[in-house]
Amino acid sequence: MLSSFVHFLMTTASMIPFFGPPIVPVLQVVPQTQTFGCTDPVVRREWRALSKFERSEWIRGIKCLAKLPHNPSVMATQFLEHHPLLNTSSSYYDDIVFTHMDLGHVIHATGRFYPWHRTFIHTVETAMKRHCKYEGAMPYWNWTIDAADFYNSPIFADPDPESGLGGWGNPDTDALVVDGAFAGFMLSYPYPHTLTRNFTLRPFLDYPDAETWRIDRDRMANLSFTPEAIEKTINGWIGDYRGFQFDVEAVQASHFSVHAIMGGDMSARCSKDYPPTAPCNANRLFTPNGE
Repeated sequence: MLSSFVHFLMTTASMIPFFGPPIVPVLQVVPQTQTFGCTDPVVRREWRALSKFERSEWIRGIKCLAKLPHNPSVMATQFLEHHPLLNTSSSYYDDIVFTHMDLGHVIHATGRFYPWHRTFIHTVETAMKRHCKYEGAMPYWNWTIDAADFYNSPIFADPDPESGLGGWGNPDTDALVVDGAFAGFMLSYPYPHTLTRNFTLRPFLDYPDAETWRIDRDRMANLSFTPEAIEKTINGWIGDYRGFQFDVEAVQASHFSVHAIMGGDMSARCSKDYPPTAPCNANRLFTPNGE
């Protein structure tokens, strides 16, 4: 158990470069009788609850990070053969993508999934505020609202070049996103390209080792994040964290299904190529009553 805690500290420490100049983390022992209260909590709101100005400011903050140069403090830690090499000519935003990708196998399908991603979201938000003068909070995207008709979600029906996320890419043109604020958004991993998004209702048709992993190849991905499915996830595993975690992170569970149904960059190993509103909603599930 101690080794797992130390490993978690090490993976969390990988995000230190994004807070600014190198700092030395201090582990403080707090007496059990001492408690802390959050005096100014950040309030995250669903994307559709933001005003047009708030949406455009969030997008501006993400694009600002993409214009900043690579942070030389960021480096590979896992050195796995299937991971792309660190691209030192990439952007600060790409560094964030790389950190998530580099640690992928130790922050997914483990007990670190939720606490690490919560820290990750806070890290990105802090970088936006520190380096780009962003004054808002990282929004979340409640995918359950869109589960019934995912393709026609208003999330992907806003072509505004400053405040809209744009629509689906065209499969005949490599699924490139061609409208909205992220049209032509440059990314460095796994290789230099522009943002892609490819609606894929049945993403498991060609999944390898389907029998081994008990995969239903014909299952539609949106069935895993309906309001009913998420209600079961939140309230169906009281006192059973492993069951809860599996219900979120199994291959055909909500977390991966949201990635897979969007296709393109969201379905790839480098899926943080896409601005991180989706993991904000996943972290919402890791709170009392999912709020």
